[in-house]
Amino acid sequence: MLIMSQMIKSDLLEPYNRLIEISILGRTFKVPENNSLLRCFQYLWMDEISRGDFCWNRDCMNCQVWVESNGKDKPLISCRAKSQENMKIVAVRKELADTDAFGQCSESQIRESTATG
Repeated sequence: MLIMSQMIKSDLLEPYNRLIEISILGRTFKVPENNSLLRCFQYLWMDEISRGDFCWNRDCMNCQVWVESNGKDKPLISCRAKSQENMKIVAVRKELADTDAFGQCSESQIRESTATG
């Protein structure tokens, strides 16, 4: 029997077969494969992310994150970027940090929006 939070999560998430490991601001988490990063954040912190000011369609840029890629930080929009095994998120936009989902963020882990490629 599914509890209510599991039923809600299954309605929000894309189908997945397994959880993959990603790093978020130095902490390791298991999140559903085949889902956007923002949905993965919601999987981990349902209430906090659900209350955040996010458009879910790339218009607002409030969900921007930076991932380590080939020794450089690459900006991604988390509502559009899919989670990947061993992904390393090194910084988040202030609007994500303000949700309190990530705990206490250092100044270097909070950034302003930048253009994405």
